[in-house]
Amino acid sequence: MISRRRVALISLLAVLLIIPWLSGRAAQEQKPEQKPEQKQEQKKPKKPRAIRVLFIGGSFIYYNNLPDIFAKLAMAGGAGMVETGMVALPGWSLKDHWQKGDAHRVLRDSNWNFVVLQDQSLVGKDANPEGPPGGALEAFRPFARNWAQVVQDVGAVPVFFLTWARQDAPDGQAILNSAYFSVAKEVEAKVAGVGLAWAQVQKGHPEIELYAGDGINPSPAGSYLAACAIYATMFGRNPEGVPAKFGGRPVNLETGKVESEKLQFLVDLPPAQAKVLQQAAWEAKRLLDKKHGYLDVSGAPKQ
Repeated sequence: MISRRRVALISLLAVLLIIPWLSGRAAQEQKPEQKPEQKQEQKKPKKPRAIRVLFIGGSFIYYNNLPDIFAKLAMAGGAGMVETGMVALPGWSLKDHWQKGDAHRVLRDSNWNFVVLQDQSLVGKDANPEGPPGGALEAFRPFARNWAQVVQDVGAVPVFFLTWARQDAPDGQAILNSAYFSVAKEVEAKVAGVGLAWAQVQKGHPEIELYAGDGINPSPAGSYLAACAIYATMFGRNPEGVPAKFGGRPVNLETGKVESEKLQFLVDLPPAQAKVLQQAAWEAKRLLDKKHGYLDVSGAPKQ
């Protein structure tokens, strides 16, 4: 017969073994079920980083809202998202932007990847009698250098917008080439050969109207050609095949200010015409590639 002491000892051992088991089971039952989203935190896809491009210059930039055309063209061409800024006023040169206005502040207030620099058309025409000795060309050189330097100082790439000659002074293209390429090579800046592509289209396809009615500023086709040339230079991509119909915000031609409450077609070209402009822009880029980015202008006219 089992003694009472042994029975009590066996009962105590059983209790000591059962309590931990019950405690562990209770803890498992009380633990909340982990939701699927808690098991593995879902990472939100990062928004693609936009390429930021600032345009500084005059009416060649704000006519037809070139920055807007360029941004849409770059996106359509596969270069990615582009955000643009613009500091452009009627008749302003790089000297004007250096000495007054908002360009310095805008440049330093944001992180830009590229800065497009355009001077007034007088650089390729006769000397400005109201300007400094040597005319607009001599005024261009020091301030082009200055701007290229400050753009590089903030970590952006300067891109000179080689402009076109005025309709009544086609020989001015040689002067423009000399001015832009000599400075760009000196400061190791890029050159978008808009003027080279423009001259090619004028020669081979005079039926395409690149000039606005004043014979100086660009028509929508002229702005589209400029956008293609800048796109080819900046991204190294052939613009052939990109759309040639873009809507956007127009610019008041008297003030150079974007009319943000309005929307209209900035450019709408027939496919055949667009192809000519795309090919001219790419040919200008290929020509400069063969010359390591710069034309030899050592024997060019000096005005």
